[in-house]
Amino acid sequence: MKRILRREAAGLICAFTGHRPNKYPWLSDPGSDACRSLLKRLRGAVEDLIGEGYTHFISGGALGVDTLAALLILEMREKDPRLTLEIALPCPDQTRYWSARDVQLHKRLCDQADALTTISEIYTPFCMYERNRFMVNACQTLIAVYDGTHGGTRMTVGLAYDEGKRIITLAP
Repeated sequence: MKRILRREAAGLICAFTGHRPNKYPWLSDPGSDACRSLLKRLRGAVEDLIGEGYTHFISGGALGVDTLAALLILEMREKDPRLTLEIALPCPDQTRYWSARDVQLHKRLCDQADALTTISEIYTPFCMYERNRFMVNACQTLIAVYDGTHGGTRMTVGLAYDEGKRIITLAP
């Protein structure tokens, strides 16, 4: 059964940003040492935030870190039903060029999420940026799996910095 989320009752909010598998192919291999190490550090950061009262988590729904973070929150929600997951979609056809396996996983995440927020009804050159800005505006803390390289993650970290948000950076 789909749970209905009222964001105003969601408590403290954390959003995730991070690199895609094109920068770090091991992000697609949960059994790899690098991916297991990142998941352990990501879990530790999330557990710390839960200890501070964070209960609502937002993932951008992209491949890589967004997917890992969403899977982690869904796993943790099984033991702590206070936790909620929101997927912020830049547009409905975000998965248009993805593999069938990745599309299936994305659909499963969206089906299990407590809330879906679609930023733009169609793809535009700016919908990814608008999705990132939405997540930064909605959260108090941003967890960024980030190595300083150019791209959407860097831009999202910059937005959070400019907005005075707390940023927890995890090296990939």
